[in-house]
Amino acid sequence: RLWELQVDPAQIDAFRAIGVENTDASVRLEPGVLMMHAVQLADAPAQARVLEVYASQDAYEAHLRTPHFLAYKAAAGRMVRSQRLVPVNPVALCAKGGTVAPGDARKAMVRIAVIGVDPAQLDAYKSLLAEEQEASVRREPGVLMLHSVQYAEDPSQVRLLEVYASPEAYASHIRSPHFLKYKLGTARMVRSLELLPAHPVMLAA
Repeated sequence: RLWELQVDPAQIDAFRAIGVENTDASVRLEPGVLMMHAVQLADAPAQARVLEVYASQDAYEAHLRTPHFLAYKAAAGRMVRSQRLVPVNPVALCAKGGTVAPGDARKAMVRIAVIGVDPAQLDAYKSLLAEEQEASVRREPGVLMLHSVQYAEDPSQVRLLEVYASPEAYASHIRSPHFLKYKLGTARMVRSLELLPAHPVMLAA
């Protein structure tokens, strides 16, 4: 599940606090919650994006009944001005695992990639993307996570959540052979690309 949230600018700090509390409890206490990553857009901090992955529909429905989620929902109702749920399907979910410590998160380079793909080449693109994600997370200590999803209603719309340990780790990543193979191989498949810098609220898996 991918949420796009517009938060009351006057309550951003309070929203971050309840988001951290709910995310930490969900991942720590619920075996069926595989990951919850929340970020704010750097150029528009009142815009939040939340990527949630559950083991099953039953795990999601159990999550909705937990005390920590119910407390979050009650508080967020007073802080969130609008919300949009975007149904998505995973392309590849690759991460080193665990919760990124707050100190490490503050040093991390986080961004969202907004990608439009030629529908006729979508399968080939997804194959190259998944290969690059897996190789990057496995081989590069500074690549903490690369998660990609596609819109259920328009599969040619792909979104990536990228988290690097530092700007230096990112600079090293874009020189790696597997990234250069992806970049060259997908050059004629990608119709549009927008990179949105973000700040982490909570990154947990």
